[in-house]
Amino acid sequence: MLRGSGGGGDADADTGEGGEGERSDVGAPPPGTVIESGAVVKRVDETTGNVQVTLPGGIPGVVTAAQMSDHPLTGAALAAALKPGDAIGPLVAGPARYWGPAKSQPAIQPDK
Repeated sequence: MLRGSGGGGDADADTGEGGEGERSDVGAPPPGTVIESGAVVKRVDETTGNVQVTLPGGIPGVVTAAQMSDHPLTGAALAAALKPGDAIGPLVAGPARYWGPAKSQPAIQPDK
């Protein structure tokens, strides 16, 4: 399941609370939407196995290694095999959430 990554708060988009972290911040699709194709791998976090993707329209999202497969080892292996620029899909959208640092912490730039 894909999770849209919001831009600024830590509220769930599906509750409509909080303002900054809502789905409307990035145009994330509603939960349950199937994204057939067009998701492109931006980077794979070597520590967590999370796969950062860009959806059609430039919408950011995250697919966790646990969501890649029905078995943890297989999911981790699939995530590790992905490279920036790989196309993946189909994906099912989950609730949009803020995946960045807490508001009180400085943002850390991902390695390029």
